[in-house]
Amino acid sequence: MNAKVDFQRALQHHQSGELVEARTAYERCLALSPDHHPALVNLGSGCRRLGLFDAASQHLRRAVALQPKDAGAHYNLANALRDAGDFGAAEASYRRAASLDPQDAGIPYNLGILLAQIGREIDAQQAYRQAIVADPNHREARLNLAASSSGLGEVSGARQELEALLEHHPDFAPALNNLATLQQDTGQTDAALATLRLAAECRPDLS
Repeated sequence: MNAKVDFQRALQHHQSGELVEARTAYERCLALSPDHHPALVNLGSGCRRLGLFDAASQHLRRAVALQPKDAGAHYNLANALRDAGDFGAAEASYRRAASLDPQDAGIPYNLGILLAQIGREIDAQQAYRQAIVADPNHREARLNLAASSSGLGEVSGARQELEALLEHHPDFAPALNNLATLQQDTGQTDAALATLRLAAECRPDLS
């Protein structure tokens, strides 16, 4: 019996989407090598995808305890805690991950989604802005920031974010669609129709 062999088999199953088989192989690996950090992280991630949120959190907490400076482990733990409905703990894990890897735009982006989900739009906006600092071309972060700004009545801010997004991604249909909505809401009917036509050209299913 060999932990390295079991881990490689688990990886193969995991990468093929065979999560149940991967889980079994990861568990065999950990039975032989309980402190195998990659196995703990991957097992936690796989359990989350299987909907086993308590097991996922348990494995990922163990991974974090073993390597507390691993941003990826904190991030995966945050995702598992979010899916389990433990939003406070998830927020803390996202923030810890972001502090360890400030260049990863996906971490504050997902934090923003969590904060918006629990009604903390101002904090969500701050998280989206942090994602944009890490990656100015993060389309979804700018799109969500614009939507949040619009929802809070910050029309000029929403328009600014959408225009900045479209400057670099002129064929991004969701941004065009949202800009058209803003234009319609502010009485710019002709501009809204023109923007909707552009969106339809990019995404015929939006027409």
